[in-house]
Amino acid sequence: TAATGKSNSGSGSYNGCVVEREGPNRYTDAAPASGDYVTPLQDKTIWAPCKDNSEIFPLTNKKSDLTKMVKGWVAGGATAGHLGTAWAWYLLSPNWSSVYDQDSRPGSYDDLTRTVPNSKIPLLRKIAVLMTDGEYNTQYNSTTSDTQARAICAELKKTGIEVFTVGFDIGTSGTAVNTLKACATDDSHFYNATDGNTLKQAFRDIALKSSPLRIVK
Repeated sequence: TAATGKSNSGSGSYNGCVVEREGPNRYTDAAPASGDYVTPLQDKTIWAPCKDNSEIFPLTNKKSDLTKMVKGWVAGGATAGHLGTAWAWYLLSPNWSSVYDQDSRPGSYDDLTRTVPNSKIPLLRKIAVLMTDGEYNTQYNSTTSDTQARAICAELKKTGIEVFTVGFDIGTSGTAVNTLKACATDDSHFYNATDGNTLKQAFRDIALKSSPLRIVK
């Protein structure tokens, strides 16, 4: 996952992509600001430059736009899973509201602890779904991708964001499995899909768990 951004760190020219955040706020959702942006990917990097379909996609209720985006994805390359984890948080964090258009700005954290009047239904739920079909094996600083992902998840969950994780054909042990388990809100929020059918079932289950259900007499 990548996006445009700025940083005061690094050397060389900036090719339009950003990677992990550095500094004291590397594992927080502190608002981007001068001297505290995400880090640009330099053109001297050994990794391939970003492509147009690597950009983040802000929150939206337009299913057609999401479907079009997903159909444009192409499998390949290594997995910097911590970047996807960080941007899942930034997309849901009200601290990053200034980065997005009005319609894509996330709600307040305060609303997570409030309920709809005369009910026990939460006024707002923030839900992150993290999926990978590969190991956390690519990073742009000296800290491994899985270590960064776990640190981000630990702080992310403290805000009240609910985290579902989905592995696809990643086996039953190893870095990816252990990282996804650690990132999930609890064991019931982790799915390990072995094929297309179990992957679809995982997302159906997540959809059901994410939908507010009420019994009406």
